[in-house]
Amino acid sequence: MKKFKTEEILQRHACDARCEHYASIYYQIDPESRLYLPDFGEGDCERFARIFKETWDALPFIHKPIVSHWVKCSGLGMVWGPKIVLHGQWSDEMAPPTVLGRCMLMGNVLYFNPLLIDAIPESCVATTVAHELCHVLQWAEGRTADFFESGVAEEDVRWLLCEWGFDDCELDDWFDENVKTPEFDEEWEFDKSSKTGAKLREDC
Repeated sequence: MKKFKTEEILQRHACDARCEHYASIYYQIDPESRLYLPDFGEGDCERFARIFKETWDALPFIHKPIVSHWVKCSGLGMVWGPKIVLHGQWSDEMAPPTVLGRCMLMGNVLYFNPLLIDAIPESCVATTVAHELCHVLQWAEGRTADFFESGVAEEDVRWLLCEWGFDDCELDDWFDENVKTPEFDEEWEFDKSSKTGAKLREDC
């Protein structure tokens, strides 16, 4: 994987450093689409960047609508280009700790949970990446917030993943076998005794 220092990324795209969370190294995924993975020192960024690139390259038919969406949002001043983040700072508001990824800001920011991303097989990582790209495509196609809140979005994603050749069931099976779900109290807040709230089974 090609990687660049922050100064090189800023020079290549003339962007504001404040938009990049001050990561020191970036892995190149697709420079034409401004797809880079910043390395915050959490998780195997080089492995994840490679799998993300392989998944992105395997889906050329989604590039045009998704990139057009990103360019449009960037032009509106919402965010500088798409952002892919492998970062462990999960919160109650962002997502439960057993969630692998999260598509945010109308598909402009993709967060991934490093603890789980590092643990699952590469084929499951690819499925996770494709899953979040499905959500970006939904935003690019003009879906509204109501669509995502209704639960229909996830049904649509499962259909698309199957059509694109990804095995969502393999990922579900891995979770059933390897991940302990954290305890929830009456207010549905997870136990923060561990860094992420999610724990891998000791016998795996």
